[in-house]
Amino acid sequence: MDTIQCRKTFIQYVKNFDMQDEAIMRKFHHSFRVMNYAYEIAKSIHLSEEDQNLALVIGLYHDIGRFSQWTEYKTYEDRHSIDHADLGEKIIKDQFLSILSDDREEQQVICKAIRNHNKLYIEKNMNEKETLFSKIIRDADKLDIMMEQNNQIHSLHPVLNPHFIASICNQQLCDNQYVTASDEDAILRQLAFVFDLHFPYTYQYLLNKEVLEKKFQLLESCFPQDKQILKIKTMIFNYVKAMC
Repeated sequence: MDTIQCRKTFIQYVKNFDMQDEAIMRKFHHSFRVMNYAYEIAKSIHLSEEDQNLALVIGLYHDIGRFSQWTEYKTYEDRHSIDHADLGEKIIKDQFLSILSDDREEQQVICKAIRNHNKLYIEKNMNEKETLFSKIIRDADKLDIMMEQNNQIHSLHPVLNPHFIASICNQQLCDNQYVTASDEDAILRQLAFVFDLHFPYTYQYLLNKEVLEKKFQLLESCFPQDKQILKIKTMIFNYVKAMC
């Protein structure tokens, strides 16, 4: 696996789109950050150099469907356009698979990890390696989303989404069918990510960077002394510390 060529090929592909468009560039930079997180997670669990490179490539290409999605639909909301992971898998199969790897097992892992990176739950019918790399990319993607997105609340009349509070109390991911465009919804959804992370590296990174603390500070500023916020804060910090 030639990771340098994989990066060059990715950059050349994105150049086919409007790189003056802020939305395109946002996903371009997101892809490289997720690439780095995926690589670091793979290193943290002592995978071979070959498998570290495989994690790197999956991280870089995981959102390859986003560029076509935005260009055609002008939205990144899958429910209002197309499932970007399914589209990404198709693009990989049609254009990139032989470039990324000449190993058929690795090709399968790449496709299945990309297809599963955005789903509410990972497919059950995968082998051990496909499942492992799906978990790596899901952790890496969620980590970057939590680091980079919704670090302010702009809502004039913020509201706590009862569906999301219930999901967190049940230690479950928040179902996107209940999401609104509000920052507080996005923050609750991100906090629920902790129940679908898989590696101590990811949990420790969130603690070291005080990501969770900053998200809760935003919520507490909008909902001072709200008992629901205190309840989920205690639950989430206890959970994350235990997973470290």
